[in-house]
Amino acid sequence: MHRNIPDEVVSPMDFGVRFPDEEAARKYIEERRNKGKPPVCPVCGSPAKIWRRPRPKHRRRPDLPDYYPGYYKCGSRKCRKGFTVKDNSIFSYSHIPLHRWLHAIYCLLTELKGKSSRQLARRWARVCQKSSWHLGHRIREVMSKHKEGLELGGDTEADEAFFYEKRKNKHLTKRRNRSKSIGVMGIVERNGGKVVFQVLPDAANIKKGKLRIEPDTSKEMLMGILCKYVEDGSTVFTDGNPSYGDLDSLGYNHYSVTHSDKIYVIGGYIHTNGIESVWRLPKDASRAVYYRTSHEHLQRYLDEIAYRWNEKTAEISVMDALDAFVDMCWGVSLPWKKLTADPIDLLTARVEACKKACALAPELPRTRPRG
Repeated sequence: MHRNIPDEVVSPMDFGVRFPDEEAARKYIEERRNKGKPPVCPVCGSPAKIWRRPRPKHRRRPDLPDYYPGYYKCGSRKCRKGFTVKDNSIFSYSHIPLHRWLHAIYCLLTELKGKSSRQLARRWARVCQKSSWHLGHRIREVMSKHKEGLELGGDTEADEAFFYEKRKNKHLTKRRNRSKSIGVMGIVERNGGKVVFQVLPDAANIKKGKLRIEPDTSKEMLMGILCKYVEDGSTVFTDGNPSYGDLDSLGYNHYSVTHSDKIYVIGGYIHTNGIESVWRLPKDASRAVYYRTSHEHLQRYLDEIAYRWNEKTAEISVMDALDAFVDMCWGVSLPWKKLTADPIDLLTARVEACKKACALAPELPRTRPRG
């Protein structure tokens, strides 16, 4: 039986035919950025004109023009700066050809659980592992923009999850220790709605006379995240965590189920099975694709998964998903120094949490000196 194949770019082979070289990718990105209008200087906003930047004599070849294509110069006499379509975007200061950029974007838009930096380096971008890791994080930085102004409404479910090290490699007495885990809060709309993930900061707690640094699952933290992303008057379903006890006083319709009492569904309507099923995507990605994800980079990986879920990239046309992504690339940058900088804010937060806990309980039991 003959199938009606849609006339669109779907497979990687078709995508490679659509963007075989950097010139084709550059024309596509310029079309998406300029929207059919003349180019504008990204510095002063003045109209620009084509700049025929000459190619050096030692780089000239018979099959190439004598000038570099894609260069523009500002028409203002006070500015007169040259620029390309890469300026003021995630493509800034990147020597990777634009068609390889588009191939990497296509890969992260279509893969359900993402691609590791090694797979991007070998099969898609054809660069070294370090460059592909930086490239992937710049793409995820753009995907993080979809959370700006995002509001969930209707019937929503909220829950927390903890990303541990491999449990089978731990001792039985340490498998429930959250001191080396990363806490994440997830909120999802029912019936295939949108989803939001938020990494929880660390906080110091005193348990059994010991000071432990664990994810902050306090009432103030969880309620603040939920009020940020969920509209007033919505119905919220949670588990029996006491941190959600005052949701009714904030204008939400709150229902909960106590999992510790082995109660999972009440009346076929009150449950958290939706968010529990959503957790499978980031959990499987952390086990099979993204190994040893650190606290400072986990938020971008979660935003990547949430972007594919919210934008339905697997259900719409590939070119429509690519158009929507490229339209968000302007004004976003993630330099290498910022990506690899020491997590000073994270360490400072841990130190402040420890000081606060020690101030609340200054007399902690001390260990006896040896001998």
